[in-house]
Amino acid sequence: MLTSYHRKRRISIEISAGSITEAVTITAEAAEQLQTENANVSRAISTQKVRQLPQNGRDPYELVRLTPGVFGDAARGGNGNAVNLPNTTGPGGSNNSIFQTENQVPISANGQRLSANNFTIDGVSVNSFNWGGAAIVTPNQEAVKEISVLSSTYSAEDGRNSGAQIKVVSQNGTNNFHGSAFFKYNSPKLNAFNTYGGPNGARPTRVNDYIRQFGGSLGGPLPLPRFGEGGPATFWGKNKSYFFFSYEGLRNSVTNVGTTFVETPEYRQLVLQLRPNSVTARVLSAAGTQPRIINVLTPSCAVFGNNPAVCQVVAGGLDIGLPTGATGQYVPNAIGGGFDGIPHIQQVQFALPGQNRGNQYNARFDFTPSPKNSITVSVFLTKLNNLGSDGGAAGRPIADLPFKRIRCYVAQALKVAGWFISNQPVLSLFFGIDGLQCLSHGCDSLPLLQHRLSRHDCVDESFIYP
Repeated sequence: MLTSYHRKRRISIEISAGSITEAVTITAEAAEQLQTENANVSRAISTQKVRQLPQNGRDPYELVRLTPGVFGDAARGGNGNAVNLPNTTGPGGSNNSIFQTENQVPISANGQRLSANNFTIDGVSVNSFNWGGAAIVTPNQEAVKEISVLSSTYSAEDGRNSGAQIKVVSQNGTNNFHGSAFFKYNSPKLNAFNTYGGPNGARPTRVNDYIRQFGGSLGGPLPLPRFGEGGPATFWGKNKSYFFFSYEGLRNSVTNVGTTFVETPEYRQLVLQLRPNSVTARVLSAAGTQPRIINVLTPSCAVFGNNPAVCQVVAGGLDIGLPTGATGQYVPNAIGGGFDGIPHIQQVQFALPGQNRGNQYNARFDFTPSPKNSITVSVFLTKLNNLGSDGGAAGRPIADLPFKRIRCYVAQALKVAGWFISNQPVLSLFFGIDGLQCLSHGCDSLPLLQHRLSRHDCVDESFIYP
């Protein structure tokens, strides 16, 4: 067999198509359609956003700043409290999580005043009667289904205020049982102490904030008991009646530390001995006037310019002179009746205890007797009991600032009945009640609540010093 290397050969190769083993599907979400029926500028904050986006104190109203046309910098002070917008007055934003009595969210909608904002829950106003733009109920995250915020509204239904319209829709039950639970725990035992506490032997301190925040929710169908003989024990339930409950609690205690000059026990005894019936003696002998001293600093006359004619360092503090003159008489002599060798004042570190204890309960019931009628009832009940101490008074118990909100609630019976003709709604009835009761220094129409905590309850020095 002879072959030639330069001869061309042709070979036909037949390739058959194989079966499809992979499919790629491309889908595109439809863009949000332009609302041609109104000129409102708004944003809906869904349940998922409320649960996932960060909020100071778990306050859902913190998210209204995401709406176009709404301005707010969410500023916080060094103590964590909300900072008001410039040239505004009022209680300010929430400093007690969702338990703030009047939550005046510091936002401005399209240049409107902060007091022009309007808050509703399930269609019922929860605006404060004392401060415009403040809500007396801040719902917990578990109880929020949606927050609709309108920064520019032209609807007749929103004619009460010209600012932002913040509309909260509460969570409802469904045909399936669903629930949630959460727990937050912060302990000062895990915090480090400052390296340097201060001059004159001041002890180092640390952030001493003890927080426990917890809650949960539960919702689902609500079978109703059936009375009478025969038949099932319950009726309705799925597709007819639903329930939803939520709860959130806060237990927060803190003990800050301050430094100042206070009178000594020797000086108090001296005043009681020399001026037993004077106003000063009555003040110094009253219960709760002793400062919460946790550490006495090394005495020094530096505050008096180290002038030996005015101040002398003695054991236990500073000798600045005996009381002199008659009661009510002005004495120009800076050192009074002269030095007596006992300490009259001393520089100390003192405790500033505080506590917040809040509970919020929410319940909602939905009833659908027929496809043409529905009844909805929702209730929020918020209770707050807190106490703050006064740094200007060196943490004296008599100057503590107690506050106890006995009752703050918003109760609604919404869309109590809806009558339909030819499947068109012709009547919807809304009914709402909101109220606030409190006992505190800030409620002039109610008596002052005399509630104080003992030093043992307020101060745990193991949380302050190593």
